[in-house]
Amino acid sequence: MTDQWITRKTLLLRAVDPDDESAWKEFVDYYGRFIYHIILKMGIKGTTSDDVAQQILIKLWKKINTYDSSRGSFRPWLSTVIRNSVNEHYRKENRRQENAFFEGEENRVTETNDIDLMIQHEWENYLTEEAIKHVKEVFSGKAVDAFLMSLDGFTNSQIAEKLDIALASVKVLKARVKSCFISEMRNLTRNMERK
Repeated sequence: MTDQWITRKTLLLRAVDPDDESAWKEFVDYYGRFIYHIILKMGIKGTTSDDVAQQILIKLWKKINTYDSSRGSFRPWLSTVIRNSVNEHYRKENRRQENAFFEGEENRVTETNDIDLMIQHEWENYLTEEAIKHVKEVFSGKAVDAFLMSLDGFTNSQIAEKLDIALASVKVLKARVKSCFISEMRNLTRNMERK
C-alpha cells in the first residue's frame, strides 16, 4: 500500500483541524472536482457554479468536525451537504421554477432520492476515473489500452489487431490491469467512504 492511501485514510481526521492548512488543501484537491461536477449536473452554470462550489467548501470547512463516522460513511454525508447547499442556492435565488433540474423537463430530477441516485452515480464515475488514473501510474501503453478497449466492448481479437499484439498477450494484459483496477477501486472506496 502506498503512502497516498495512508494520507487519505487520515485526511478527514486531519481536515478537522483548522490549523492544518495542508490537510484542507489536500481535501479540496481531492473532493473539489467532484463537488464542482455535481453542481454542474444539478443545473448550476457559469460563474454561479464557482460561487456555489466555494460556498459548499466553506460549509464543509465549518461543518467537517460534525461528521460522525459511526453514523455512516463520508460520501453520503458529503452528498447531503452538496444537495442541501444547492437547494439553498435555488431558494435564495428564486430560481427553482426556472431550473430544468427541478422542473419542466422529461428527465428532471425532483425527489431527494433521485438526487441521491444521481450523486451516487457520479460518485461511482469519479471513483472509476481516479482508479484508472492510479492504474495508468502502474501500467503503461498497451496494457491500459487493452483494458480500456475491453470496457468499450472490443473483443480480444479486435484489441489484438488494433494494438498489434498477440491474442494471448491481450488476455494477460487485461487480467493484470483488471486486477490492479479492482484493487484500486477497493482502496478508494475504503479510504474515501470510510466509516
